[in-house]
Amino acid sequence: MARRIIDYIPFVVLLLLSYLPWKEPFIGFALYSIYWPLLVGIIIWAIIVLLISITKGGKHLKGILVALGLVVISYGLIYLVRIPSYNCDPDKMARHYEKVKGRMDELVYFTRQSLNDSVNVDINSKGDVCKVENGNGTDSSLSPSISTDNAKTIRNLLKKTGCFYLETHFPDYCRLRYKDVGFGAYFYRIYLSPMTEEQKQNVISNDQLIPYSDRVVFEFGGGAVGPQSFDHEYKEYFLKKFGYSL
Repeated sequence: MARRIIDYIPFVVLLLLSYLPWKEPFIGFALYSIYWPLLVGIIIWAIIVLLISITKGGKHLKGILVALGLVVISYGLIYLVRIPSYNCDPDKMARHYEKVKGRMDELVYFTRQSLNDSVNVDINSKGDVCKVENGNGTDSSLSPSISTDNAKTIRNLLKKTGCFYLETHFPDYCRLRYKDVGFGAYFYRIYLSPMTEEQKQNVISNDQLIPYSDRVVFEFGGGAVGPQSFDHEYKEYFLKKFGYSL
């Protein structure tokens, strides 16, 4: 009986390990690449258990097949569901924007009305104001830069847009952090007014930016390692798709 219970251990471990890439695919697979000898050992153990169970048959084999099925389903969902939802590109950003553009506009204009001309803030969707910048430098306090009630409203509106971080760059635009993918991140720049011709040309010439409309720009920013901007050919493709050209 104890031996049969031990046979389920590699399958249980594989199920537990599947949580890592489900929670954060980039970090999960990075850890897999570091500890791959351990992972390979567990897989070999599971295969050996399966082969022995096949030779013996009976109820134990059925239990092992159920455990194997759960592992296959778990990792299958990671590749078919989790990874596609985790990854991002301008097409996905465009589809998401069209669903929530009214809420994004409401967020941007409410935030603008909540601040005076000399103040810019960083706010996340989970906590308080992260940073307040004004003529006197950086300050973590709310008052008098922005009221607690207005900060709470901004956080609630931010959640409704599907983004999790807001940076104001007034009087020009708000920058909404949409997704972190690996070391990089995808942002929306929502301009208060249609971009001037100079702003538009600056956006087009910057490989981190892709204009979607005269008020909306998609942005990709790299981290410590990896790509630091959109691939040039990739950007050119989306510029043409959205009606622009280099």
